[in-house]
Amino acid sequence: MKTTKRVIVLAVLLAAVVSGCGEVTVESETTSTGSASEEKSAVAEKSEEASKASDSEVKAEEPTAEESAAEQPAAEEPADTATLGEKNALASAQNYLRFAPFSAQGLKEQLEFEGYSSEEVQYAVEHIDADWNEQALKSAQNYLRFAPFSAQGLREQLEFEGYTSEEAQYAIDHCDADWNEQAAKSAQNYLSLMPFSKQELIDQLIFEGYTREQAEYGVSAAGY
Repeated sequence: MKTTKRVIVLAVLLAAVVSGCGEVTVESETTSTGSASEEKSAVAEKSEEASKASDSEVKAEEPTAEESAAEQPAAEEPADTATLGEKNALASAQNYLRFAPFSAQGLKEQLEFEGYSSEEVQYAVEHIDADWNEQALKSAQNYLRFAPFSAQGLREQLEFEGYTSEEAQYAIDHCDADWNEQAAKSAQNYLSLMPFSKQELIDQLIFEGYTREQAEYGVSAAGY
C-alpha cells in the first residue's frame, strides 16, 4: 500500500512538472514570436522610409519641363535654296504689285516678257503672298474710275486680264457699283459720239451686258 501511494504521488509530481514546463515553453515561443514580428515590422518601416527617400532623390534629379525645353537645341531654319534669278523675279513681281494690280496669270506674262525663265516666274508667283481676290477688286475699281461697265462687261474684262471666274466674281460682288448709274453713263457716252434712237440705244446697252431694266433706266436718264 505504501508503495502504491508513493507511485501515485510521484506520478502527480511528474505531471505537475511536465505541465509547468509546457507553460514555460509556450510563453517562450509566444515571446519569441512577438519579438520576430516586431523585428519584421521595424525592418518593413525602415525599407519604406528608404523607398520614400529614394523616390524623393529621383524626383529631385528629374529636370522640369522648362529645363528640358531649355536644354533642347533650337530648330534650324530651312536653308534658302532659291537661285539668284528666282530672287530677282520675286523682287520684280513685288515692284509691279506696288504700282498696279495684277492677276497671277497677268503677272506671269509680265515677268516672262521681262526675260525671266518659266521656273523663275513660277517661283515668284508662288512666293509673293498676294491676295488675288483683292487684286481683282482693285482692277475692277480702276476700270470703273475711267469708264462705265456693266457687271457682265466688267467680269469679261477681268477674265481677259487673267483673273479666274471666281476672282472676277469676287470683284463684282465687292466693288459697290450702281449698275443703273453705270448704264446711264454708258448711254450718255454713246449719245456724245453719235445719234441713237431710243431702241437702238437700249439694244446697244444690252449688247454691252446690261440687263433690259438697267438699259431702259440708262436711256431714260440720258433724256429719252
